[in-house]
Amino acid sequence: MDSLYEIFTQSLPKTTPAAEFADALIAGPNLEVETFHRLYSGAPRRLGREVPLWSGVQYIALSAHPIDLSRETRAQLGRILLAAVCSPDLLRHILLRGDEGEQAAALRALNLRDDAADFKLDAVNCARSNSAVTFGALAQSNPYPAKHFDDREFIHLLVKTIFLGLNFSLVTGRHERYCDEMGRVLSDLLAERRSAGRTLPDDALIFMNEKGLR
Repeated sequence: MDSLYEIFTQSLPKTTPAAEFADALIAGPNLEVETFHRLYSGAPRRLGREVPLWSGVQYIALSAHPIDLSRETRAQLGRILLAAVCSPDLLRHILLRGDEGEQAAALRALNLRDDAADFKLDAVNCARSNSAVTFGALAQSNPYPAKHFDDREFIHLLVKTIFLGLNFSLVTGRHERYCDEMGRVLSDLLAERRSAGRTLPDDALIFMNEKGLR
């Protein structure tokens, strides 16, 4: 986290609102509730919605963590880092009641917390969202579900990825978590689609072919 904090603070504009955000990251779990919500919700306005132009060294550092942070906007990166150090109660509140952008950052931040496993039920609840932003933050290039979801929950994530038109090949851990039940569900879904004159996305078909399901 120290290296992430340094990279992030170096990218901040030299303004009072941005400096206040940096101070909040230092406070971490001791940050006052009101201040946390004000900064977290106001991150796009305070920090900007652009993706910073990282140096080669910074890009490598941001890509080397459990989740790739190099493509996040400055506002979302700030939210992710704040969600990674805030109190469990504040993080759980965001996962339950935040808007889709706020929830997305919190779901990415789970990978940076030592207590990540404690939020499994909250993440499963977010997986029920029909928001491509919220669900996508969990389902796309995020190792958390593969590490913490049970088979039923992970299979549901895979199938919903297809239904929401997201990238099946970006579901982290799909090969490692493959099981007979996953194969049966995907085969049934393909048969259902074909009976309706449709099919599955190419990346899902490639995956099924690799597992001998076609």
